[in-house]
Amino acid sequence: MSQTSDNSHPKEQPQEEQQASLGQQLIRARKKLALSTSDIAAKLYLSVPVIESLEQDSVDSSLNTLYSKGYLKSYANLVGLPIPDMMALFEIQYQQTTTKKMQSFSKRNLEKAHNNYLNWVSLFILVLLICGMFWWWWQQDTMTSLAIDANNDVSIAQSVGAQPGVNISLPQTDNFVGISSQSNAQLVVLLEGDVLDSTQNADVVSANDEVTTDEPAANDIQIVQASFTFSKDCWVKITDSTNAILAIGIKKAGRIMPINGVPPFEVILGAPESVTITYQGEVLDITPYITDKTARFSVPLDN
Repeated sequence: MSQTSDNSHPKEQPQEEQQASLGQQLIRARKKLALSTSDIAAKLYLSVPVIESLEQDSVDSSLNTLYSKGYLKSYANLVGLPIPDMMALFEIQYQQTTTKKMQSFSKRNLEKAHNNYLNWVSLFILVLLICGMFWWWWQQDTMTSLAIDANNDVSIAQSVGAQPGVNISLPQTDNFVGISSQSNAQLVVLLEGDVLDSTQNADVVSANDEVTTDEPAANDIQIVQASFTFSKDCWVKITDSTNAILAIGIKKAGRIMPINGVPPFEVILGAPESVTITYQGEVLDITPYITDKTARFSVPLDN
Protein backbone atom coordinates (compact mmCIF):
# COMPACT_ATOMS: atom_id res chain seq x y z
CA MET A 1 0.00 0.00 0.00
CA SER A 2 2.76 2.38 0.90
CA GLN A 3 4.65 1.30 -2.21
CA THR A 4 1.71 2.38 -4.34
CA SER A 5 1.63 5.70 -2.55
CA ASP A 6 5.39 6.11 -3.06
CA ASN A 7 5.08 5.32 -6.76
CA SER A 8 2.34 7.89 -7.29
CA HIS A 9 4.31 10.67 -5.62
CA PRO A 10 6.89 11.15 -8.42
CA LYS A 11 4.08 11.37 -10.95
CA GLU A 12 2.30 14.08 -8.98
CA GLN A 13 5.43 16.21 -8.41
CA PRO A 14 6.08 17.08 -12.08
CA GLN A 15 2.44 18.09 -12.35
CA GLU A 16 2.88 20.43 -9.38
CA GLU A 17 6.08 21.85 -10.87
CA GLN A 18 4.32 22.33 -14.17
CA GLN A 19 1.53 24.25 -12.44
CA ALA A 20 3.94 26.33 -10.34
CA SER A 21 4.46 29.93 -11.37
CA LEU A 22 7.71 31.33 -12.67
CA GLY A 23 8.61 32.84 -9.30
CA GLN A 24 7.77 29.68 -7.38
CA GLN A 25 10.06 27.57 -9.56
CA LEU A 26 12.89 30.06 -9.06
CA ILE A 27 12.44 30.01 -5.27
CA ARG A 28 12.33 26.22 -5.19
CA ALA A 29 15.50 25.91 -7.27
CA ARG A 30 17.32 28.52 -5.17
CA LYS A 31 16.45 26.83 -1.92
CA LYS A 32 17.67 23.48 -3.25
CA LEU A 33 21.05 25.12 -3.68
CA ALA A 34 20.79 26.69 -0.20
CA LEU A 35 21.21 30.20 -1.60
CA SER A 36 19.62 33.41 -0.44
CA THR A 37 18.34 36.23 -2.59
CA SER A 38 21.43 38.22 -1.60
CA ASP A 39 23.65 35.41 -2.86
CA ILE A 40 21.83 35.30 -6.20
CA ALA A 41 21.98 39.10 -6.55
CA ALA A 42 25.72 39.09 -5.82
CA LYS A 43 26.46 36.34 -8.32
CA LEU A 44 24.39 37.98 -11.07
CA TYR A 45 25.51 41.53 -10.21
CA LEU A 46 21.90 42.58 -9.76
CA SER A 47 20.06 44.28 -6.93
CA VAL A 48 18.10 42.26 -4.40
CA PRO A 49 14.76 43.98 -5.34
CA VAL A 50 15.19 42.74 -8.93
CA ILE A 51 15.68 39.14 -7.73
CA GLU A 52 12.68 39.44 -5.39
CA SER A 53 10.48 40.83 -8.17
CA LEU A 54 11.26 37.78 -10.33
CA GLU A 55 10.49 35.40 -7.47
CA GLN A 56 7.28 37.22 -6.53
CA ASP A 57 6.01 37.27 -10.14
CA SER A 58 5.86 41.06 -9.99
CA VAL A 59 8.18 42.18 -12.79
CA ASP A 60 8.07 45.94 -13.19
CA SER A 61 5.91 46.63 -16.26
CA SER A 62 7.69 49.94 -16.81
CA LEU A 63 10.90 48.08 -17.63
CA ASN A 64 11.62 46.86 -21.12
CA THR A 65 10.80 43.15 -21.37
CA LEU A 66 14.23 42.51 -22.87
CA TYR A 67 15.83 43.43 -19.54
CA SER A 68 13.42 41.22 -17.57
CA LYS A 69 14.06 38.30 -19.93
CA GLY A 70 17.81 38.79 -19.55
CA TYR A 71 17.56 38.75 -15.76
CA LEU A 72 15.38 35.62 -15.86
CA LYS A 73 17.73 33.82 -18.24
CA SER A 74 20.72 34.52 -15.99
CA TYR A 75 18.81 33.46 -12.87
CA ALA A 76 17.54 30.22 -14.47
CA ASN A 77 21.01 29.34 -15.75
CA LEU A 78 22.49 29.92 -12.28
CA VAL A 79 20.03 27.65 -10.43
CA GLY A 80 19.97 24.98 -13.17
CA LEU A 81 16.47 25.45 -14.56
CA PRO A 82 15.81 24.82 -18.29
CA ILE A 83 16.08 28.20 -19.96
CA PRO A 84 13.71 27.55 -22.93
CA ASP A 85 10.97 26.34 -20.57
CA MET A 86 11.41 29.32 -18.29
CA MET A 87 11.35 31.76 -21.19
CA ALA A 88 8.19 30.15 -22.57
CA LEU A 89 6.56 30.40 -19.15
CA PHE A 90 7.60 34.05 -18.97
CA GLU A 91 5.88 34.74 -22.28
CA ILE A 92 2.68 33.06 -21.10
CA GLN A 93 2.69 34.65 -17.69
CA TYR A 94 3.42 38.20 -18.81
CA GLN A 95 1.74 38.08 -22.23
CA GLN A 96 -1.39 39.93 -21.09
CA THR A 97 0.60 42.73 -19.49
CA THR A 98 2.87 43.11 -22.53
CA THR A 99 -0.07 43.09 -24.95
CA LYS A 100 -1.90 45.70 -22.91
CA LYS A 101 1.21 47.86 -22.82
CA MET A 102 1.66 47.57 -26.60
CA GLN A 103 -2.00 48.41 -27.15
CA SER A 104 -1.62 51.48 -24.96
CA PHE A 105 1.48 52.52 -26.91
CA SER A 106 -0.32 52.02 -30.24
CA LYS A 107 -3.28 54.04 -29.00
CA ARG A 108 -0.99 56.90 -28.01
CA ASN A 109 0.59 56.84 -31.47
CA LEU A 110 -2.82 57.01 -33.14
CA GLU A 111 -3.89 59.89 -30.93
CA LYS A 112 -0.64 61.71 -31.66
CA ALA A 113 -1.10 61.24 -35.43
CA HIS A 114 -4.69 62.46 -35.17
CA ASN A 115 -3.62 65.53 -33.21
CA ASN A 116 -0.90 66.30 -35.76
CA TYR A 117 -3.49 66.11 -38.55
CA LEU A 118 -5.80 68.51 -36.71
CA ASN A 119 -2.90 70.87 -36.08
CA TRP A 120 -2.02 70.99 -39.79
CA VAL A 121 -5.66 71.54 -40.79
CA SER A 122 -6.02 74.33 -38.22
CA LEU A 123 -2.81 75.96 -39.46
CA PHE A 124 -4.02 75.79 -43.08
CA ILE A 125 -7.36 77.41 -42.17
CA LEU A 126 -5.54 80.13 -40.21
CA VAL A 127 -3.30 80.90 -43.19
CA LEU A 128 -6.36 81.13 -45.47
CA LEU A 129 -8.07 83.52 -43.05
CA ILE A 130 -4.99 85.72 -42.84
CA CYS A 131 -4.66 85.82 -46.64
CA GLY A 132 -8.37 86.61 -47.00
CA MET A 133 -8.17 89.44 -44.47
CA PHE A 134 -5.10 90.85 -46.19
CA TRP A 135 -6.80 90.75 -49.61
CA TRP A 136 -9.94 92.43 -48.20
CA TRP A 137 -7.83 95.13 -46.55
CA TRP A 138 -5.92 95.73 -49.77
CA GLN A 139 -9.16 96.11 -51.77
CA GLN A 140 -10.61 98.50 -49.21
CA ASP A 141 -7.41 100.53 -49.13
CA THR A 142 -7.38 100.81 -52.93
CA MET A 143 -11.02 101.93 -53.12
CA THR A 144 -10.52 104.39 -50.25
CA SER A 145 -7.49 105.92 -51.98
CA LEU A 146 -9.48 106.37 -55.19
CA ALA A 147 -12.40 107.90 -53.29
CA ILE A 148 -10.11 110.36 -51.45
CA ASP A 149 -8.46 111.29 -54.74
CA ALA A 150 -11.86 111.89 -56.32
CA ASN A 151 -13.07 113.99 -53.40
CA ASN A 152 -9.96 116.13 -53.64
CA ASP A 153 -10.58 116.60 -57.35
CA VAL A 154 -14.21 117.52 -56.71
CA SER A 155 -13.27 120.08 -54.06
CA ILE A 156 -11.00 121.92 -56.51
CA ALA A 157 -12.94 121.26 -59.72
CA GLN A 158 -13.31 124.00 -62.23
CA SER A 159 -16.59 125.15 -63.71
CA VAL A 160 -18.74 122.76 -65.65
CA GLY A 161 -18.63 125.05 -68.69
CA ALA A 162 -14.90 125.78 -68.20
CA GLN A 163 -15.32 129.00 -70.27
CA PRO A 164 -14.82 132.41 -68.63
CA GLY A 165 -18.07 134.12 -67.87
CA VAL A 166 -20.30 131.03 -68.08
CA ASN A 167 -23.17 131.34 -65.63
CA ILE A 168 -25.27 128.24 -64.95
CA SER A 169 -28.16 128.28 -62.48
CA LEU A 170 -29.10 125.01 -60.75
CA PRO A 171 -32.56 123.60 -59.92
CA GLN A 172 -33.52 123.21 -56.28
CA THR A 173 -33.95 119.56 -55.22
CA ASP A 174 -33.56 117.44 -52.08
CA ASN A 175 -31.46 114.90 -53.98
CA PHE A 176 -28.39 117.15 -53.86
CA VAL A 177 -26.08 116.85 -50.88
CA GLY A 178 -23.53 119.53 -51.69
CA ILE A 179 -22.75 122.38 -54.14
CA SER A 180 -19.28 123.74 -54.82
CA SER A 181 -18.81 127.00 -56.80
CA GLN A 182 -15.70 128.21 -58.63
CA SER A 183 -15.10 130.46 -61.69
CA ASN A 184 -18.82 131.46 -61.80
CA ALA A 185 -19.91 127.77 -62.18
CA GLN A 186 -21.52 125.27 -59.81
CA LEU A 187 -20.84 121.53 -59.41
CA VAL A 188 -23.60 119.22 -58.17
CA VAL A 189 -22.86 116.02 -56.25
CA LEU A 190 -25.65 113.44 -55.90
CA LEU A 191 -26.41 111.23 -52.92
CA GLU A 192 -24.38 107.99 -52.50
CA GLY A 193 -21.33 109.43 -54.26
CA ASP A 194 -22.97 109.79 -57.70
CA VAL A 195 -22.46 112.91 -59.79
CA LEU A 196 -24.61 114.05 -62.68
CA ASP A 197 -23.97 111.95 -65.77
CA SER A 198 -23.74 113.71 -69.06
CA THR A 199 -27.32 112.65 -69.85
CA GLN A 200 -28.48 114.80 -66.90
CA ASN A 201 -26.48 117.88 -67.91
CA ALA A 202 -29.51 119.34 -69.68
CA ASP A 203 -31.41 119.41 -66.35
CA VAL A 204 -28.67 121.49 -64.72
CA VAL A 205 -29.65 124.52 -66.76
CA SER A 206 -32.25 126.79 -65.17
CA ALA A 207 -35.91 126.87 -66.10
CA ASN A 208 -35.32 129.67 -68.60
CA ASP A 209 -32.58 127.60 -70.32
CA GLU A 210 -30.52 130.76 -70.56
CA VAL A 211 -26.74 130.62 -70.67
CA THR A 212 -24.89 133.92 -70.74
CA THR A 213 -21.29 134.06 -71.87
CA ASP A 214 -18.82 136.66 -72.95
CA GLU A 215 -17.52 134.31 -75.64
CA PRO A 216 -19.26 133.44 -78.91
CA ALA A 217 -21.70 130.50 -78.87
CA ALA A 218 -19.90 127.19 -78.48
CA ASN A 219 -20.94 125.94 -81.88
CA ASP A 220 -17.35 125.12 -82.70
CA ILE A 221 -17.04 122.70 -79.75
CA GLN A 222 -17.43 119.09 -80.84
CA ILE A 223 -19.60 117.05 -78.47
CA VAL A 224 -18.85 113.32 -78.63
CA GLN A 225 -20.73 110.44 -77.02
CA ALA A 226 -19.19 107.39 -75.37
CA SER A 227 -20.86 104.47 -73.60
CA PHE A 228 -19.73 102.61 -70.46
CA THR A 229 -21.20 99.18 -69.66
CA PHE A 230 -20.59 97.69 -66.17
CA SER A 231 -20.64 93.93 -65.53
CA LYS A 232 -19.76 94.46 -61.84
CA ASP A 233 -19.94 97.32 -59.36
CA CYS A 234 -17.19 99.81 -60.23
CA TRP A 235 -16.04 103.18 -58.94
CA VAL A 236 -15.56 105.63 -61.82
CA LYS A 237 -14.56 109.21 -62.48
CA ILE A 238 -14.83 110.79 -65.95
CA THR A 239 -13.95 114.35 -66.96
CA ASP A 240 -13.78 115.91 -70.41
CA SER A 241 -11.29 118.36 -71.93
CA THR A 242 -13.18 121.29 -70.37
CA ASN A 243 -12.62 119.74 -66.90
CA ALA A 244 -16.35 119.11 -66.59
CA ILE A 245 -16.98 116.09 -64.37
CA LEU A 246 -19.28 113.88 -66.42
CA ALA A 247 -19.59 111.00 -63.93
CA ILE A 248 -18.19 110.03 -60.52
CA GLY A 249 -19.04 107.42 -57.93
CA ILE A 250 -19.91 103.73 -57.79
CA LYS A 251 -21.85 102.40 -60.76
CA LYS A 252 -23.91 99.28 -60.22
CA ALA A 253 -23.48 96.05 -62.17
CA GLY A 254 -25.59 95.85 -65.33
CA ARG A 255 -25.70 99.61 -65.86
CA ILE A 256 -25.16 101.11 -69.32
CA MET A 257 -24.00 104.70 -68.92
CA PRO A 258 -23.77 106.98 -71.98
CA ILE A 259 -21.81 110.23 -71.60
CA ASN A 260 -21.58 113.34 -73.78
CA GLY A 261 -18.68 115.76 -73.64
CA VAL A 262 -15.72 117.34 -75.33
CA PRO A 263 -12.94 114.81 -75.91
CA PRO A 264 -10.51 113.71 -74.82
CA PHE A 265 -12.11 112.17 -71.70
CA GLU A 266 -9.95 111.48 -68.63
CA VAL A 267 -11.10 108.19 -67.09
CA ILE A 268 -10.30 106.57 -63.71
CA LEU A 269 -11.75 103.09 -63.02
CA GLY A 270 -11.65 101.16 -59.75
CA ALA A 271 -12.47 97.78 -61.34
CA PRO A 272 -11.53 98.18 -65.02
CA GLU A 273 -11.85 94.50 -65.88
CA SER A 274 -15.63 94.82 -65.40
CA VAL A 275 -16.06 97.81 -67.74
CA THR A 276 -16.66 97.80 -71.51
CA ILE A 277 -16.16 101.18 -73.25
CA THR A 278 -17.62 102.00 -76.65
CA TYR A 279 -16.33 105.16 -78.33
CA GLN A 280 -17.63 106.27 -81.74
CA GLY A 281 -18.97 102.77 -82.40
CA GLU A 282 -15.70 101.01 -81.48
CA VAL A 283 -15.09 98.87 -78.38
CA LEU A 284 -11.86 100.04 -76.73
CA ASP A 285 -9.20 97.69 -75.34
CA ILE A 286 -8.08 99.18 -72.00
CA THR A 287 -6.06 96.13 -70.87
CA PRO A 288 -2.65 97.84 -71.29
CA TYR A 289 -3.73 100.61 -68.89
CA ILE A 290 -4.69 98.32 -65.98
CA THR A 291 -2.25 98.50 -63.05
CA ASP A 292 -2.93 97.06 -59.58
CA LYS A 293 -6.56 96.41 -60.57
CA THR A 294 -7.16 100.10 -61.36
CA ALA A 295 -6.85 102.05 -64.59
CA ARG A 296 -6.18 105.65 -65.61
CA PHE A 297 -6.30 106.62 -69.30
CA SER A 298 -7.71 109.04 -71.86
CA VAL A 299 -10.45 108.40 -74.43
CA PRO A 300 -9.71 108.24 -77.31
CA LEU A 301 -6.83 105.98 -76.29
CA ASP A 302 -3.30 107.17 -76.83
CA ASN A 303 -1.66 105.39 -79.77
